[in-house]
Amino acid sequence: MGAYSPQQFALIRYNANGSLDESFGSGGIALAYSGGALAMRLQTDGKAIMTGYTGDNFPRKVLARFLSNGQEDTSFGSNGRVISGALIEAGSCLAIQPDGKIIMGTQEPYGTGSYFERYLP
Repeated sequence: MGAYSPQQFALIRYNANGSLDESFGSGGIALAYSGGALAMRLQTDGKAIMTGYTGDNFPRKVLARFLSNGQEDTSFGSNGRVISGALIEAGSCLAIQPDGKIIMGTQEPYGTGSYFERYLP
């Protein structure tokens, strides 16, 4: 967790009354990974799956998982995330199957088409 970056995955959890949930992340906000998040889904165990793009000069699609307390789930992928694909791609939508497998929809660069990838939990 670090200082705010203009392009960073961020999760914010609120209480039912609209106040920040101070028990989540750091003061209600969990920041991680350089890049941008475009979609999020919750797993039945309360873990959050996010997809988007990396924050480097040639972004690639990224899939990241967070624990229910807002911490990065380092047991997922490589230190909490999976980076894949060609340059200048982004994960844009997510679904979680009943068996826990994750489906990520992506957009190829320059509108050349869309495709889906499937990940084990």
